[in-house]
Amino acid sequence: DLDLVNRVSIIGPVTDTSSFYKLSDIYVLSSLHETLGQTVLEALSSGLPVVAFDDSLPEVLTSTSEITDETNRVFGQQFSDEHLDDAILKANSLLKEGYFSKEDISNIAISQYSWRKMIQGIQQ
Repeated sequence: DLDLVNRVSIIGPVTDTSSFYKLSDIYVLSSLHETLGQTVLEALSSGLPVVAFDDSLPEVLTSTSEITDETNRVFGQQFSDEHLDDAILKANSLLKEGYFSKEDISNIAISQYSWRKMIQGIQQ
């Protein structure tokens, strides 16, 4: 109905998502429930700013506040299509303005969430 056949592809399950992250500019976590945050960490390590719903909203259960900050995310302030759309547009604008540094986002994510860092935390 929206004439998106040549613009949208539905791709089934894949074992290696890294090529999709490399092709992307922004990662959008549109779900309400993502407790582990693995996809957010993958996106950050790929240098992508994250757009998600603010996890302080009562209906949202994600770990985005624990693993992102203002240097790598934009939150939709209410759970609605319009707020998610506004957050995507804001993230895109900030990316174009140079506010987000893909290199910095990747380096910080890798340094903060590496296996080595986790092991060091357990040993303490």
